[in-house]
Amino acid sequence: MFYKIIRTYWFVLIIPLTVGIISLLLRSAVGPFWQHADPSYIYLLNSLNMVKGIPSAFFDQPGFTIQILGQIVIIILNLGQSTASTIQNVLTNPELYLNVINLTLLFLIFLSSILLGAYTYRKTNDILATLLSQLPNLLLMTFKSHTYHHPVVPLVFSNINAEPLLLCITNLFNIFVLKLYFSKTKKEENFAILSLALISGLGISTKLTFIPLLAFPIIISRWKLKPVFLISVVVSFILWTIPFIPLYHALWDWARELSTHTGIYGNGSQGIIDTHEYLGVWALYFKKFWFFIIFILSAITFSSFNVFKNQKNRADLFILAISFTALIQLAVIAKHFDEHYLVVVIDSLGPLFVLFYLNQSTINKTILKRITCSFIAIASLYSAVVTSAYALDLAEFSKEVIGFNSMIHAKYPNSIFIGSYLELPLRNSEYALFMGNDSSGGGENAELTQLYPKNFTFYADSRDISGTCTNGLYHFNQSILADDLLAQFPYTNIIFVNSGYDFSLSPYIVKPLENGKYSKAYLLLGSTEKSANLFFNTALQLIQKGDYPQAFAFALKSHELHYQPKEKVEYLLSILYSHLKHDEK
Repeated sequence: MFYKIIRTYWFVLIIPLTVGIISLLLRSAVGPFWQHADPSYIYLLNSLNMVKGIPSAFFDQPGFTIQILGQIVIIILNLGQSTASTIQNVLTNPELYLNVINLTLLFLIFLSSILLGAYTYRKTNDILATLLSQLPNLLLMTFKSHTYHHPVVPLVFSNINAEPLLLCITNLFNIFVLKLYFSKTKKEENFAILSLALISGLGISTKLTFIPLLAFPIIISRWKLKPVFLISVVVSFILWTIPFIPLYHALWDWARELSTHTGIYGNGSQGIIDTHEYLGVWALYFKKFWFFIIFILSAITFSSFNVFKNQKNRADLFILAISFTALIQLAVIAKHFDEHYLVVVIDSLGPLFVLFYLNQSTINKTILKRITCSFIAIASLYSAVVTSAYALDLAEFSKEVIGFNSMIHAKYPNSIFIGSYLELPLRNSEYALFMGNDSSGGGENAELTQLYPKNFTFYADSRDISGTCTNGLYHFNQSILADDLLAQFPYTNIIFVNSGYDFSLSPYIVKPLENGKYSKAYLLLGSTEKSANLFFNTALQLIQKGDYPQAFAFALKSHELHYQPKEKVEYLLSILYSHLKHDEK
């Protein structure tokens, strides 16, 4: 029976299998997850928090459903184990759990793509329409994230992030978009709208970039269904995020900051958009994503022309609704752009491809099929070749980083290696658990401190993530001075491993140790950190006594010894300078 189904509907598997195979190739090329600890380790340790019964501390995407998925994977892989054993298993072998979560996400993409293709063929009995519905999954493989430096990473398929699950959810959304189109009764239409609402709640709880997709059901549904749809979305969101209800207030504050500041992640000046940057993103749309823009605008033009000629039909209304929804999504994303934010936009074009192809009455059907077949073949070949070639670059980078890391550990055994987050990907594994723990509210501080007594990390202040720590050296949540670390391990090499930090601007005295193509290592020789802190605290004490000249002198000495964070001492110097100038007058 199964063989007969596969033999009859083999074409439904073409794109899902291609996506799956290339995804595994990318996953292998990218290397261990510790290189891309943001957000993989952040999600893993927040999922572990949930296993422990500790509330999650991460809501930046909001990514709630990814954390639930991670929690389920951890529990399944530790059936019969105590909570303490489960925690130890995860923290001592995090890469295993991350790989299982990644494979689960890839399977969900594979399954949802098959379901979308199967439904499309069932309703259209057209192989090309079936392939068109699934094609955006393959096109998205060429999209990368510019959050990372060298090389950028295809987040959709090779990291633990919201995007893989978002792709799966959008595939399900597309099924019910088509179901709504093919509905023949109000009962079927009501069911489709309700299903879209439930899926939308799931999508929003995964990432806020799903919100603009709500425009389609709102545009296309009957007036009586619009409030029902919106209420159902809210109910669905609450149901999917019950464990995260305590975070609603923080999520709302974060979303408000995003919408009322021009900078990324709610930073920057007050305002809705930075006009120059916003127009620059739209210019990028037309330059780099010209095919999608032209296709959307062409779909709007053709359908609007039919409506203008009073030849409108159901297909034209759906094409216009999907196209305008895509433009709304692009407009919202242009405020804070990165390629991986386009996942929902591009994937939601699947039904548009299908309906535009099925309703081209002005072109001879034979010619239309040839054009469509050529388009699918070229797009598929382009995606496969570009992504495979890119995988080779990723593999080369990963091989060098892992090789350098292994060489350092082998050449300098029994040393202390200090990981840091100066840019992504990371250059060694020491920082990954720190990053995850710091962004999970320090939920695993006690366990990590016991399991990794010599694991130290360097937090580079403004270049780092927003968590519980500031700048300097850390043993997980515990701040430690470099002077104390040198005193604690007087006969041990203490080695910084990163992408090349400018230590001349820090209180750390180092010697270049090894220099790789992408990675560098420095031996810690000494530090002015304790002296800089002493001078700074002395300056504060002198201010309380009203001795501003002496306070200024000590603050200046602190600055010369590279007190960290330097913004703090510079601010103090500016205040003291104002006092001195005032006293002179």
